[in-house]
Parts: sequence; C-alpha cells; structure tokens
Amino acid sequence: MNASLESLLGREQNGSASTASADTTTADLERNFTENHPVYSVILLCFYVIIFTVGLIGNSMVLYVVIKHKAMRTTTNIFIACLSVSDLAICIFAVPFTPLAALLASWPLGLVMCKMVPYILALCVFVSTMIFVAIAIDRFLIIVHPHFPRMTSLQQKLIIAGLFLLSVSASLPVGVFMRTNVKRNGQIECKEFWPSNEASRIYTFMVLLLQLILPTLLVAACYIAIALKLRKQSKLLHKNSGNDKVKANAQRNSKINRMLVAMVVIFIGCWLPLDLYHFVVPLIPEGYEMHVFMVVHVIAMSSIMYNPFLYGWMNENFNRHFRHIVPCLDYKKCRDGRESQDMTRITTFRAELSSYALHEQQGSNLLTPDMNGDHSPNHAKQQSNQSEAGEPLLVLE
Repeated sequence: MNASLESLLGREQNGSASTASADTTTADLERNFTENHPVYSVILLCFYVIIFTVGLIGNSMVLYVVIKHKAMRTTTNIFIACLSVSDLAICIFAVPFTPLAALLASWPLGLVMCKMVPYILALCVFVSTMIFVAIAIDRFLIIVHPHFPRMTSLQQKLIIAGLFLLSVSASLPVGVFMRTNVKRNGQIECKEFWPSNEASRIYTFMVLLLQLILPTLLVAACYIAIALKLRKQSKLLHKNSGNDKVKANAQRNSKINRMLVAMVVIFIGCWLPLDLYHFVVPLIPEGYEMHVFMVVHVIAMSSIMYNPFLYGWMNENFNRHFRHIVPCLDYKKCRDGRESQDMTRITTFRAELSSYALHEQQGSNLLTPDMNGDHSPNHAKQQSNQSEAGEPLLVLE
C-alpha cells in the first residue's frame, strides 16, 4: 500500500491532469492543514522526530548486536535483523518526507524521489510482513514438529532472497505509477496516476490481501498450533516434574513466542488503520482528510520503534547485550555504579585530608620549641636526620 502523503489526494483516471477545481480543493485542504492548524502540525512533527530518533537508535542497536556477536546469529535473530533493516529503511526514507510534503503543501524533491520514497515504503512493508510469516513458520516447525530438519544457513539466505524478490515485484506498480504533476496554482504534487480507477482498486485490494489478510491468517494458525503444543508440554511437565532443563527450555520457548506474537500484533495494529484509510476516505467529512491521514500515518510509522523495546524486555540475550551497550539501561547497575563512584571520591578526599593534616602537624612540631626554649627530643632527632640527609633545617631565632 502506498502510504505516502499524496495517496490521500485520489488517483487520476487515465493519467489525466487535475482540473482547476480539483487543484483548488487540494490546495485549500493542504493550506488549511499547515496554516490554520499550527499547533496540530507542531505536535505531529514532534511525534515524527521521536519516531525517527528512537527507531534509528533502537534498530541500529539490534543490528549491531546480531552482527557483532556470533552467538546471536540464530535463525530467528537473523530474521529479526532483516526486520530491523526494513525498519531502518522506513525510518530514513519515509518518516522525514511525509511531514515535509505536508508542511510545504508541495513535493520539493523531484521525480526520482517521488517514485523512490513510496516504492521503498511499500517494499519494506511487504518485506516485514513476509518475514513475520517466515518466523512464524520456523517457530511452528521447531516446536510442533521438532524432528523436522532445522533450516540451514544457506536455506535461510535463499528464503530471505526469495521474499525480497517477491516484495520487489508486489511493490513495483507503486514506483511505476507515481509521478509528479505541476498544478495550476504552481504547486507540485507527487501521486499515483493509474491507467484506470478499476486497476487502482484491484491493486489496493491485492495489497490488502497480501499485506494483511493472508499473513494474519497464516501467522495466527502457526501461533495457535504452537500455543496448543506448549500447553500440552506444560501439562506433561507438571505430571513428570523432574527435569529442570526441560522446564527451562519450555519456559524459554514460551517467552520467545510471546515476544514474536507481540511483534505481529503491534505491526498489524499500527498498519491496519492506514490500510483501511484508503477504503474509508469517502466517509471522512470534507476538510478533515489530511488530519485523519496524518494521524494514521504517524501510527503506522511508529511501528518501527517498538520492536527493540520488545527484544530488550522479553529476550534475555538482547537485554544483556543492550545493557552492555548502554549500561544505564540497567537502573540498579547504573545506580550502584554512581554510588561506588561517590564512595571512591569520598574515600580519596578523606585520605588526602588526613595526609594534609599529618603534614601540617609534622611542620608544627618542627617549628615549635619546648618550655625551656630548647628543641624537643623529637625535634632534635628530626634535625639530626635531616642534617645527615643534607637537607636544610628551619631554626628558630
């Protein structure tokens, strides 16, 4: 699904340019959004900045952990790394340009970027959806059919390449039919120009089927079967409660599956409003189309920043490596570290203060005579030692 800003402006039939009245309506809609609602625009921009920053840092950390640590390159984690690459591409190519086009009420980046930005977004969404399906099938085979041969590294690479090629093909119409058009008011729009409205509707339905309906059914079937299998194993473990290793393995599988299910639910929950938007545009009151679109687009874009939090929260290995990269993610360790540093500073200060006081006391003994005007025995001894060392003596007159 083309999730660019311009998709809300409608698709032109037979590639014809917009009429003067359509141009005026579109310009008024965009101008009302950017000029008459400045607070609303600023709030949305703040959300986009948060999404961009968190998504960029979080997904970069995931990639770093998987690439740097060989033990983290499991089948599931390789798929997760592919999801992070897809989310980074969305973060870089899609998140910045939609609010830019909304604020400027025009497309300032030319024809190449007009085709590239929506195409990359559509491609990444397709890739993410298919990766979720691949993860679900892999977990299904591991848990429900444990004797089935595990996926080899070569097989996984071929699967990822095949999913990528399929996503490229499914997204191709978005790049082909996106074009720039100069309107009568001088503004430049970037939008889809389909040969016919019928072709546009067919493609929209196909995208909804491939991106949402079929993947949801497949993933749901896999995880339901996994849940039933784990429940059955749990009952057996309660009857034969002797093997702690088997129990720990079952608990670990259950926790991983909960994390993966949460990832799928969040992904669908974020992208479903944007997919449905294209079907309900005629029902939206006139003048509010842009407002609704920007809200559902922010929700969709926010999907790129949740997964790293899920990994850190529900996966012990990612949690450990994240805390190693950013120690203060572990509040207790960070607090204990600060307390240790404070105690070290206090101890050092006390030692320096004691040394200074001792030095002052020794200096006072050197310069102070006894009651008869003679030096004390200790003072005489210090003078004798210092004379033997060739050091000058301080003598009271």
